[in-house]
Amino acid sequence: SAVYLLAQVDRTLEVLDETQRTSLSPADLVDRKSSFSHGRPGVHMSHWQKILIQLQSSLRARLLYFVQEQVEIMMDPGATTRKSPAWVPKLGTLITELERGASGGQGEGSCEQTIAQVDKATEHLLTAAMQSLAKTAAADPKKGSLFMVKSLRRLLSCKTLEKRSGSQGGLVLQCIVQAKSLLSQNLGRYVAGIASNEISRLIQVSESLRRETGGHNTDIPISFSKSSLQDLVRDAFSHFDKAVAKMYSKMSRNFSDEKEFLRPCWEALSEYILEKLKLLQHVALKWYGEELRPSAESVQKTLVQALGVQ
Repeated sequence: SAVYLLAQVDRTLEVLDETQRTSLSPADLVDRKSSFSHGRPGVHMSHWQKILIQLQSSLRARLLYFVQEQVEIMMDPGATTRKSPAWVPKLGTLITELERGASGGQGEGSCEQTIAQVDKATEHLLTAAMQSLAKTAAADPKKGSLFMVKSLRRLLSCKTLEKRSGSQGGLVLQCIVQAKSLLSQNLGRYVAGIASNEISRLIQVSESLRRETGGHNTDIPISFSKSSLQDLVRDAFSHFDKAVAKMYSKMSRNFSDEKEFLRPCWEALSEYILEKLKLLQHVALKWYGEELRPSAESVQKTLVQALGVQ
């Protein structure tokens, strides 16, 4: 590939630069760095440098053009939220191949110049990908969050990006952090929408109490009496098993083609429901001095059992 060849050229130019700065002969450096092994002693090194610099410039331009082509493919004006774009999984493969080429194909002897070029290309690709996905999602508010969750999870499942998540700084890491943030935001919207279809009243009251107490649960709320709050929770969870079955069924359909995403998304939904319930229980315990039923533990057990986990 062009990136692999660019890595060889960059490394060879490093050898030639070092030749001019040290007393070592070109043959010594070529042997030590395993680069540019076909040079002839009678040819002046500046001649080779001129040729290689021209080749380096050409290869960098070729890489830039290739990346721009991929960006244009991503910006498909006809994209919809019906399914993740075909380029999403391919993008992960492309990024992996770019990094492999920059490392010389074997993960050894990589050149900082080539890595910097590949990082810029990867950053450009990831930024364009997020912009394209966000634009498509914004055109369909009803299904946009699910579309973003599925697309971003596919993109971030790339092994190369997972590895880069642990790196220190850099343009690519910034893009990964941004993608994870977008995933978290859209996952929150998606699970809220799933829950609101089955336990909407409980969620509304929980949010109302959160606003009334400033989110700190330090003031006594005045909107609900002891009996009304208990009745609300009891009614919300009186048919909770059925509500869980409906929510799980819908989520299973949503992720029928991405079953590996079902568990983490269901766990996010469970956390969302438990957060709302625990707020009500905390307020009731502080205000009335007694716990609401059902307990968070029993509700959590029901949610866990939906996944078949005992």
